[in-house]
Amino acid sequence: MFEELRANPRLRMGLALALALVLFVVLNDWRAATGERARAVGREQARLEATAERARDTAWTQRAQEARAARAQFEASLWQAGSVGAAEALFVDWMNREMGAAKVNNLNVIAASLPGGNAPGQVTSGPTLPDGTALMRLSVSYEFAPGVVERVLDRLAQTNRYLVVESLTVRRRPLARVEMVVSSLARPSAAAEQKGAAR
Repeated sequence: MFEELRANPRLRMGLALALALVLFVVLNDWRAATGERARAVGREQARLEATAERARDTAWTQRAQEARAARAQFEASLWQAGSVGAAEALFVDWMNREMGAAKVNNLNVIAASLPGGNAPGQVTSGPTLPDGTALMRLSVSYEFAPGVVERVLDRLAQTNRYLVVESLTVRRRPLARVEMVVSSLARPSAAAEQKGAAR
């Protein structure tokens, strides 16, 4: 075969051309694979740099601290007691004191929560409450007099408790009275019950 190659210049040229073509294909594939690897390394390096930048960014840790502080503030605004009934009693007592400080006459405060309205897993039409939290409602009524509603709402607005005035009605007849439904949230817990028993 070597003698044939020596004797036939066309065969030598064809073989050289075939080797050049194979070498070209191999080099082209190698260059494409190298380019793809370089692009993959570049993408990974960009991802690592972005992760490092996010790690250096203190905004996320600041937001997490703000969220923890907001949650702690919200939880402090809930009524803590050993049971929903005990929390409701605290809520009623507090409302009586606030109404007394607002100098209302003929006050009537009664618990208006629906029995079983906060049972775990029960489907309600309103917003869902976090686990371990119960909704309490009070029906508050008192004699209407000029400026009394403003004083009452001002006192309720200044509290650090979570409160919602769900409704407020002023009736003129048969007697001039204000009727309000005020709601708040309780977090009954065994720890709160033990703390209350220790006092």
